[in-house]
Amino acid sequence: MRSVADAIVQHLAAAGVTTIFGVPGGGSNLDLIAAAGRARLRFVLTATETAGAIAAIAQAEISGRPGACLTTLGPGVASVVNGIACASLEMQYRPFGQPFEPHPGTLEHWLTERYSLFAARPDGRLAYGEIDHRPWRLQPAVADFSVNTMLAPLGILEPSGPPLVHFSHSIDAVAWRLQPLSIQAEPCG
Repeated sequence: MRSVADAIVQHLAAAGVTTIFGVPGGGSNLDLIAAAGRARLRFVLTATETAGAIAAIAQAEISGRPGACLTTLGPGVASVVNGIACASLEMQYRPFGQPFEPHPGTLEHWLTERYSLFAARPDGRLAYGEIDHRPWRLQPAVADFSVNTMLAPLGILEPSGPPLVHFSHSIDAVAWRLQPLSIQAEPCG
């Protein structure tokens, strides 16, 4: 059976992506890197998420094909802002319905259950640490998009159906000391 990571990478490859830039985060990001390798897409480790986004945008502008950047959640996502400054997204969202814990094997579980933390050290090497937290309590949410120019420059059509949106108030996590990690990736200047 094909994994969610394989499906995502298959869509990236079909859109013309040949390289994914960035800094890996928890378990599902490693699944994406492994799936990219199986699909013969290169993963280029960058020192920061911002550098990954800028590299992906530069590659897209030079090659005319979509670029791809992999980030961590939270601060990692915020770090790509400079790299995607040529795109705009204005939206509002609101939760509705009852909170729930995603069941193993669902897309929601795969997207939220992460028990690893990755970070780029000041010397550019990657570090890894275990984390622990209770399962995420998600709530269905609705999003209203007033501006979304993030897909068109990449030649990607907006989905015809409603977006997959969830909300969570927060989650407390415990993190252990980061350890150096060796990963096969091409360093990006």
